[in-house]
Amino acid sequence: MSSAHSVVAPLSLLAMSSAFMLAIPACVQPTYAPLSPLFSRPHRRRAPPSSRSLRACVERPPGQGSSSSALLEPHLPDSRPARGYEDVLDCVLKVFCTHCEPNYELPWAMTSQRQSTSSAFVIQGRRILTNAHSVEHYTSVAVKKRYSDTKYPAKVVAIGNECDIAQLHVESEEFWEDLEDQVGMNDTKRAFLQPGPLPQLQDSVLVIGYPSPGNQISVTAGVSSRVEMQNYVHGQGDLLAVQIDAAINPGNSGGPVINENHEVVGACPKSFEPSKRDGSVASSVHNHPD
Repeated sequence: MSSAHSVVAPLSLLAMSSAFMLAIPACVQPTYAPLSPLFSRPHRRRAPPSSRSLRACVERPPGQGSSSSALLEPHLPDSRPARGYEDVLDCVLKVFCTHCEPNYELPWAMTSQRQSTSSAFVIQGRRILTNAHSVEHYTSVAVKKRYSDTKYPAKVVAIGNECDIAQLHVESEEFWEDLEDQVGMNDTKRAFLQPGPLPQLQDSVLVIGYPSPGNQISVTAGVSSRVEMQNYVHGQGDLLAVQIDAAINPGNSGGPVINENHEVVGACPKSFEPSKRDGSVASSVHNHPD
């Protein structure tokens, strides 16, 4: 069997919008992974209690301290998914865009429209990031959240073609209510995805998004295998990229790549030709002060 490789491009600063920059070319052949466990690496098991601690627990009089069952319970393997994992998935959106490419030779001529879907994610400051190519020549843009069929109109705030990143914003307060209420309206910085460091070789990552075909969110696990400079889809120069072995498919464009700490380390880019079987993902994330 041949292994697929994808490339992750580092997140640089989108200066005009004070947002994080991400860019990513993508792979083919859809790969779907279960939502939990978060990473394939097994949970660390705690060492079993010593005979001394067990004897002290059994001999302890009733009402003083915990019982023997309470002592043993924390040492059982934890089968629950990593804390905050569901919140990460809730911050990943599906993007619906209508495009109308202009005819520069005949600007008065009517041109046909086309529809596309891609992925996006929410970061601090009510910012929504996706790929620039996902909203190129847009006439309308809308986003939907997981577990909801409601499409909310989105405004394109800024586009960075060089790094293939666009920033969106949703005006509807209803859209933000459940996202911010996860931790309370006074602590919205924790409700959204946070930037993480550049992945190192063999670091575990997850690619999250809405690849085609299908309507449900997809999570694919992989590891970083190479860090190098590459040219982005509409860029004129080389930018940092990280190759990963997780497949990135059409529709994943604009979706986040996260590390084991649930931090964003990249964003999925536009697919390459199927014969190349690799894509690019933004990796290093730099926090831009408001």
